[in-house]
Formats: sequence, C-alpha cells, structure tokens
Amino acid sequence: MHNIADTWSFTDNVSKSWNNHLFKVGIQYEHVHYLFTQSGTSDVFTGKFDFSTNNSNSITNTGYGYSNALMGYFNGTTNPPTAASTRR
Repeated sequence: MHNIADTWSFTDNVSKSWNNHLFKVGIQYEHVHYLFTQSGTSDVFTGKFDFSTNNSNSITNTGYGYSNALMGYFNGTTNPPTAASTRR
C-alpha cells in the first residue's frame, strides 16, 4: 500500500467601500496531489458492506439495494485483513 497526499491552499480577499460603490478582489491558489495505490489479495482495506437484495429475509429487505443502504439493512460485511495476515 502506497500513500502520498499533498495539499496547499491560499485564499485572500479584500473589500473596499467608497461612496455608494463596493469593490471586492480575491485570489485563491490550491494545489492537490493524491496518489493512493492499493495492493494485496483482496484490496479491501477499510471493509465493505453488502446491501444487495436478500429474498430470504423479507423483514429487512426493501427489494432494492440502494433502499437497503438508506435504511441501514445489509446482508453481510467484509473486514479488512489484519497486519499480521498481510505479511509475506
């Protein structure tokens, strides 16, 4: 697993009121560099939920995977591998 993350941000604003006029000037600079490489046998580092339709359990099944996710109904989970199990 390889992670690189760079974030720079600069924001400045100036407002000037003169008679009945309002002048505004602003500048913004932003640099974002993200590089995430995942490797391994399963590529499940944060775990995952299965929200697919489950016809055997009609109480916690809406019939649609997206609706199951909104209601919080899931069929199962997959946990990430531990550090000891990913060593080679």
